[in-house]
Amino acid sequence: MTSTPEESGFVPVLGVRLYVERYGTGTAGTLLAVHGGPGVDHRHLRTLADLAPHGIRVVLYDQAGCGRSDRPRSRRSLTFQRAIEELEALRKALRLGPVHLLGYSYGAAVAVESTLRSPRSVRSLILSSPFLWTPEYYLGWKRLVAALPPAAHAYITRKDPRLGDSESARWRDGYAEFFRRHEFRGAVVPFDLAQCLAGLQPGVHRPVLRSMAQFEGPGRPWDVGSRLARLRCPCLVTVGRHDKMTPSFGRALTRKIRGARLQIFEQSGHHANWEERAAFQKAILEFLSSHR
Repeated sequence: MTSTPEESGFVPVLGVRLYVERYGTGTAGTLLAVHGGPGVDHRHLRTLADLAPHGIRVVLYDQAGCGRSDRPRSRRSLTFQRAIEELEALRKALRLGPVHLLGYSYGAAVAVESTLRSPRSVRSLILSSPFLWTPEYYLGWKRLVAALPPAAHAYITRKDPRLGDSESARWRDGYAEFFRRHEFRGAVVPFDLAQCLAGLQPGVHRPVLRSMAQFEGPGRPWDVGSRLARLRCPCLVTVGRHDKMTPSFGRALTRKIRGARLQIFEQSGHHANWEERAAFQKAILEFLSSHR
């Protein structure tokens, strides 16, 4: 179970209202969390409310077009660039000052780019199961795909052009196998996580990924690998042992960031915050306590 937020509501940011939940008093600092996707919402991060009794103020929000937040009038404005600007604009609108910033999965990409642009806004950085386009990420992904049973390859290859992904039995079967191995390895998916994943918005997911693929110019995708050495704040990288963001990728990423630490959760896939909830909370608390 998760706590009830002390505050929840809508905050105007870049022409839309973003839904925000706040937990705790913040006597030991503020943790601002960026959810994954793109196209899901903050509910997969509600376990972070576990930190509130320890003096951490936890701030969760839905990115534009996700969850309870407004969708911009033009779908063209749903871009990776917007998500980066939105994060810093929200921090300013809430008057949070410098924060401990946590990015989960795709949210890590937003958090890294935002930190590089506004380093004084970030006291420390936590990249949980980070989705960052680097050669090491692609290599790890290929190894996971190669190890899947043949029937599950439909999830990756999508070989039936006549059917949408969600309508193809081969896609559903392949996704179920991949999910069991690398997303969530528990017997029962927790309610908040299940509802969050079921609420994926293709109208956000696709345009944001397209914008990432053209971020540096036509045919030039977003590439942060060479700039990770510029990060100067304390950094913790977390991955699950069975994560689709593989431990080998986590180790390579940690080597690129000066002074970064790596935490591997041995029983987890992509959602260690649910799969090893107590261990995840302990690791985050220890890191935050050392960087107040």
